[in-house]
Amino acid sequence: MDHWISSGESSESEGELNTIGSVPLRWYDGYEHIGYTRAGQRIPRRFPANALQQLLLSGSEPEQWRTLYDERNDREIQLTDEDVQLLWQYKQRLLPRLAGSEEVIAWAPHQPFPLHQCEEPKRRFLPSKHEGARIRKIIRGLEEGRIVPLLQRSGAAS
Repeated sequence: MDHWISSGESSESEGELNTIGSVPLRWYDGYEHIGYTRAGQRIPRRFPANALQQLLLSGSEPEQWRTLYDERNDREIQLTDEDVQLLWQYKQRLLPRLAGSEEVIAWAPHQPFPLHQCEEPKRRFLPSKHEGARIRKIIRGLEEGRIVPLLQRSGAAS
């Protein structure tokens, strides 16, 4: 959900700052840093305010409830109105809609599967009785010499 939350941040702080990957943060419990940046510099550990301090801040600052603490990157994230709306839609189990998203246009026809479910019958691949009779007549004419192929006609004329 980081890509939704980072919409209100500046471009220099977008994305993950900590490049340790999916390593558990408890591995860094004995160190004064929580990981490394892309440049190889240590990210110093900054402890978040405890619950009592957060409660006192929430009374003095009306927008404190929109602040989240990102433990992996050791920073506070301020939620925008769009982020709060998306979280509310997730909580209500509604399909989240982003601002500016258009309605989905159905490109498929009303039939879900326009093809037939059954296999093609064998009779569609076999010649009919009428076609068979015509083919036999042509073969008999070729054998008796009544029908001369086009190649033999052009070769005899030259």
